[in-house]
Amino acid sequence: MTFVLGLAATEFLLLGWLERVRGLSLHSAEQFCKHHARRLPQATAVLLVCMACIGSHTVKEGQDNHFATSLEAAYELADGQAARYAAALDAREAVLTDAAQRDVTIRPLNGEERPWLLFYTDVAPGPDMWGLTPYFDKQSVTIAEPN
Repeated sequence: MTFVLGLAATEFLLLGWLERVRGLSLHSAEQFCKHHARRLPQATAVLLVCMACIGSHTVKEGQDNHFATSLEAAYELADGQAARYAAALDAREAVLTDAAQRDVTIRPLNGEERPWLLFYTDVAPGPDMWGLTPYFDKQSVTIAEPN
C-alpha cells in the first residue's frame, strides 16, 4: 500500500513539474477528470484490486501457491496460522523467561505452527547453538526433537 501512495505522490509531483517548469498545459486533462469524476472512485478501486492480485503473486523456494505480503498475511490471519504461530512462540517464551526453571527444554515449531509468510527459520534439535542460554540467563537450554 505504501507503494501505491508513493506512486500517487510521484504522479502529482510529475504533473506539477510538467505544468510549472516545462510550461505544458494540463487543462485538457483537468477537463477530462472533471467530466469523469463520478467514475473515479470505482476506477481507482478496480485498479487497486488488479494491482493487489496481479502484482502480489510470488514464488518462494519453488512454491508457487502463495502470495506476497498483503494477500498472504490476510489469508494466514483468517486461516488461524498466524494465531498458532503466536501461541507457540508465546509458550516458548513463557518457558524461557520463567526464573524458577534453570534447565529448560524447548522444541522446534511443527508444520502447523509455521506460517509461510512469517516463518523463516527456527531452532534445531540438540544443544543450544542459538545463544538462548546466556540470553535468558539459564543453566542450560536443550532443543528437543520436533513432534
